[in-house]
Amino acid sequence: MRFYIGTPPVEMFATADTGSDLIWMQCSPCKKCSPQNTPLFEPRKFSTFRTVSCDSQPRTLLSQSQRTCTKSGECQYSYAYGDKTFTVGTLGVDKINFGSKGVVQFPKFTVGCAYYNQDTPNSKGLGEGPLSLVSQLGDQIGYKFSYCLIPYGLNYTSKLKFGDIALATIKGKRVVSTPLILKSSEPSFYYVNFEGISIGKRKVEMSKSESDGNMFIGSGATYTMLQQDFYNKFVTLVKEVAGAEVEKNPPAPFDFCLRDKGTKHLWFKDSSDDDDDGVPDVVFHFTGAEVRLDFFTHMFSLVNDNLYCMLVHPSNGDGFNIFGNVQQMGFQVEYDLRGGKVSFAPADCAKH
Repeated sequence: MRFYIGTPPVEMFATADTGSDLIWMQCSPCKKCSPQNTPLFEPRKFSTFRTVSCDSQPRTLLSQSQRTCTKSGECQYSYAYGDKTFTVGTLGVDKINFGSKGVVQFPKFTVGCAYYNQDTPNSKGLGEGPLSLVSQLGDQIGYKFSYCLIPYGLNYTSKLKFGDIALATIKGKRVVSTPLILKSSEPSFYYVNFEGISIGKRKVEMSKSESDGNMFIGSGATYTMLQQDFYNKFVTLVKEVAGAEVEKNPPAPFDFCLRDKGTKHLWFKDSSDDDDDGVPDVVFHFTGAEVRLDFFTHMFSLVNDNLYCMLVHPSNGDGFNIFGNVQQMGFQVEYDLRGGKVSFAPADCAKH
C-alpha cells in the first residue's frame, strides 16, 4: 500500500495486513531492519512528527505486554506475530496522506517508528485493534474497507478501498457473505466460522466443536494454514482426487507436492461434467458462504515441469487456521465491521 507521511510528505509503501493492528514503518537509524525498496523514514527531518510520551492517551491503547517506557519518557512498542516475526520501536504521531498525490489528508495519526525488525518490512495494520488504520479512520469510513489482490506475476496494482465505495463495486449472486466474529481476547484478528473444504463432490469437515470463530482472514499471510489434524484429512482428500505421485522430499517452503506421470498436467478422478477442463473446483465452506477456488491458481503452484506444490500449509503446533492471501487473489474481499460480515466476490482486480 502506498501512502505519504510527514511534512514535507515522503512516499512510503507498506503491507496491508488484517492480522496486525498497528501502522508502522522502518526508521533511521535502524539497528536491525528488513530489506526494503524505499528509504527508511527519518523522523528528525519532518516538522510534524512527534513521539508519544509515556503519560499520553495513545500509550494506553497498547496492552501492557506491548509497551514500555524509555528513560527519556518516550513510549516504546513491541509487537510479535504468529509467524515469529516482530517489530520494536517508538510510538509517534504524524500526518498521513493517501491517494496518488496524497490528496486525502489525516493530520494526527498514531504510528510506530521501528528500529528492530525480524523479516518484516513496513506494515499498515488493518485489524480491529484501537491503533489500526481502520480504527483510527473509524467513523470517517463507516468502519468499511475492501481489497482486491492481483495474482502474482501480473503487472497491475492491487487496490485497497475505504468507506461506502469499498462495498459498492460488485453486486449480485456472485457475492457471498459470512459473519465476522470479533474476539476481545484477540482484537487484531477477523475470525469466521470455517466448516470444511470440498474438491468436486468430496468433502472434509471441521469438527462441530471447533466452529465458533475457528479461522481468521490474513491479508498479510501468504499461504492458508490449517491445524494439523484437519490438514492431514485434507491432504488425504487431495491424494484420493488427484491422479499423481506424492513427492517424498518436497522443496522448501512447501510441505506437500505432487509429481505427475509424464502428462505435464495432473488428472483427476471423479471430475464432474460441470468441470469444463476436467479439473474440479476447490470450495472453502464458511457459514453461509461457499468460496470457490481454482485448483491451479489458488491451491497448487507448478514448481518445475512436472512438480506441483500445494499452497496450503499445516500450522504445526500452533493449532490455528488462517485464510491466506494467495487464496484471496482474484476476489474483492469486503469488510463491513458494523454490519458484522465479510464478503467475497470473484473479480478482475485490475479493474476493481
